[in-house]
Amino acid sequence: MWKKPVVVLLISVAIVYGGHLYSDSAITLTEKLFHYIVQLVMFFGGCVPKSEFVRSNIEVTYIQIDPNRDTSTYTSKLLQINENITGILYTPKLQKENYPLIVNLHGGGFVLNHCDDMAIHKYSEALLEASQMMLLCVEYRLAPEHPFPAAPMDIIYVYEWLKSKPIENVNYHQIIPFGDSAGANLAMIFSSTWRDEKLTNINTPIEIPAEVLIYPPLWEYPPLNDPNKDYWVITHDIIDFFQDMYIGHIEGGLEEASKLPLLNPLAHEKGLEGYPDTIFISCGEDILVDAGLVIQEELKKSGVKVWTDHYPNSVHGMITIDFNGPTQDAYKFIFGTLDKILSEE
Repeated sequence: MWKKPVVVLLISVAIVYGGHLYSDSAITLTEKLFHYIVQLVMFFGGCVPKSEFVRSNIEVTYIQIDPNRDTSTYTSKLLQINENITGILYTPKLQKENYPLIVNLHGGGFVLNHCDDMAIHKYSEALLEASQMMLLCVEYRLAPEHPFPAAPMDIIYVYEWLKSKPIENVNYHQIIPFGDSAGANLAMIFSSTWRDEKLTNINTPIEIPAEVLIYPPLWEYPPLNDPNKDYWVITHDIIDFFQDMYIGHIEGGLEEASKLPLLNPLAHEKGLEGYPDTIFISCGEDILVDAGLVIQEELKKSGVKVWTDHYPNSVHGMITIDFNGPTQDAYKFIFGTLDKILSEE
């Protein structure tokens, strides 16, 4: 029982220490590690803290970066999409017109992470380098301050905003929703919104040739994960915590919430019919692996073309925890497949 918390603690220390190397923050490394250890002890001790305490402790590791950058390989700038939503736009320094646009929707259980946090910024940089496409990292609202349906409503707003073609040098017929974990659920909402519009307007202002889903959750009742199996990184307790923060206010709990299409795209009357081609990444040592299998099968039954790459020995979060090894293999698979899809248009 003690081995997994210790391993997660060591991974967490490494992440915090690595982030600290890039930080100009006045908060010392010792202070960061102390608060992070407190957070982990509370998680693994089964003591679920109040939302305001969670926010202050989890985000002590938040290392803010300047979103407006001009490097040798790209430029980035902060965009104010509306009063609630911002984003960071990354543009490669290539002599190219009309880039495909990745709409990057980060993970974090609908509770954690920000586009201008060093960890998410490094992830966006890695995606930019691997893809050589433009990338918009969307800062959607987070629970518990903004529980469901704030996040999916923000994603729908971003979809509508993109229809006005607000970003120069983008090929609006090559918009790619791209999400990991909670962000993959929101990427599906983005695709659902496009699909619903296609049903009434075949000539939509934007087109989605493909979506990328990396270990998405599935809000099903009863839950799909095995209650008798221990998982690495994301445990049953952490899933319960995220669920309480995000949908704990919904009467009837998960049983009723799972019927809402903005939470569970499979609950839509059209299911996943009409979705774009889907590139799917799953990990064998992930609490969400069974949810991923269900989503893949539903996509295939709905006539959607699915490309799948499975990493049996990898854990939840591998796409953002480690930019080497299996993660590089995943990038090659994702962007090699995406290039193939786009070239066939």
